[in-house]
This record gives sequence, C-alpha cells and structure tokens, in this order.
Amino acid sequence: QILAFVGLSRSIVNPVGALVLAKGQPDLEFKLNVWFLILQIPAVYLGVQIGGIAGVAWMVLALQLADLTLVYVFLMRPLIGPCLREYIGSVAVPLATSVAMAVVVMLVPWLVHGSPLLVLTVQIAIGASFYIATTVALRRVKLIPLLDNLIVTRT
Repeated sequence: QILAFVGLSRSIVNPVGALVLAKGQPDLEFKLNVWFLILQIPAVYLGVQIGGIAGVAWMVLALQLADLTLVYVFLMRPLIGPCLREYIGSVAVPLATSVAMAVVVMLVPWLVHGSPLLVLTVQIAIGASFYIATTVALRRVKLIPLLDNLIVTRT
C-alpha cells in the first residue's frame, strides 16, 4: 500500500525524462539519478533497521517524494522556467478524481455482499465508471478538442 504512493509519484515524474531529452540535456537527469542511486543504498539499510520491509517502503516513498521536488528544482525549472503552478494544476484534477474514486470503491464492500470475486468485479466496474464520468465532467472543455481531433484523424 505504501508503494502505491511511490508509483503515483513516479507516474508524475516520468514525463520529465522526455522533456530533458527534448531539450538536449540528458546529462542533468543522469547527474540527479546518480545522486538518488547513491542515496538509495543507505536509505534501504536505514529502512530495514527502523521497520523491516515496511520501513524500506517508507524510505523508498520518502526518496521518491524528494525526487519529485528535486526534479522540479533541478530539471523542470531550469529547462522551461518557473511552472510550479501549472505543474500542480495539471496533476490536481486527476489526483482529486483518483482520491474520490478510491473512496467510492472502498464503500462497495459495505453495499455489495457476496464472494470476493463479485465484490472486486463490482469495485472495478464502479471505479472505472466513476473515474470516466468524473473526468468527462471536469475536463469536458479539454476533452472536446481531443475527441474532435481523434474523429478528424480517423476519417
């Protein structure tokens, strides 16, 4: 469960690699990655000493959150200028939608009784439907041009 947040953070940071390559400065990302590699070894050791496997997960999450911050400071801002507000804004709606979907999905076992497979199937169906409907409702202005381009491209 802790590592789910690591995955979330990595998915936010991942597109920065393409930005660095597009700007022709992969050396910046390489240097940052070397520092994180050096930090991971003592962090994993410390995590084991503090709390076993859960301690390691917490340390990996802490490193990933530090990475999220340092990627902005040392990669994004130097390459494209101050863009923190836009960066957070681009993540805020999908993140809020995901949190709301998680709450809805966690309520399903209280409402649906049956086998674990049935509950999981209902959770997936309701979660996907909720996420899609919420995204369409909140991002309609941005989705319409995207869908128009998709339709024009196929014809």
